[in-house]
Amino acid sequence: MLLEVIFDNIGDFQQVHCIAPLLPPLIAGISGLIVIIITYFSSKKKPVKVETIKENGICILGPEKSGKTQLLSALRGVSYTEYHQSQMEKYKEFEVFLAGEKIKVKAGFDIGGEEFRIKSTYKSFIEDSDIIFFTFDAHKYLTDMEHRIEKVNSRLFYIHEHKGSKPTVIFGTHLDKFAEGDRKNIIKRIQDFVKDKPYSTLFEKNFVVMDLRETDKLNEYLKDIIIK
Repeated sequence: MLLEVIFDNIGDFQQVHCIAPLLPPLIAGISGLIVIIITYFSSKKKPVKVETIKENGICILGPEKSGKTQLLSALRGVSYTEYHQSQMEKYKEFEVFLAGEKIKVKAGFDIGGEEFRIKSTYKSFIEDSDIIFFTFDAHKYLTDMEHRIEKVNSRLFYIHEHKGSKPTVIFGTHLDKFAEGDRKNIIKRIQDFVKDKPYSTLFEKNFVVMDLRETDKLNEYLKDIIIK
């Protein structure tokens, strides 16, 4: 009986002994396969989240020498050449921080402020734009009735009639022309001039009087405008 058990165990041992040489390459093969699988899935790139920037068209309208080109230069972050008078100058697309978000501005045109442009370009410019900027000389507006009616109010009426629900940002410019003591109530005085006009709503928000040469103040203001 003892011998039978011994021989049975020897038989089992021989079977194990025969399989044993095969175990290392088998284990290595399985381990290698696991490594390959892990490496494959680890190497697959995760999708990169691309920041989307809202794209808008803008137009900057206003009478001659009211600061249109200066405002556009500030928006683009390029230097402004004093007394530069543009007739129809194309600009490339650019990015700007407005109303708390970065937006991409489509390529467009910087136009002069001559009277004939109201009928020739204003309509198409407004239609092609998402945001309308308007500049006017605040000092002239308050001191020159002819300028106020013929140069500024006529344009404001046109914009009001054609802009629809598009946001408008209005700049009274040339603050430096006012004496220090006369600057306090400028906005209120201008709003009083237009309070009975259909375009008075344009002055309820996004209206400021400033010196556009003060680019730091301008950029801070643009961050808080309402364009929605």
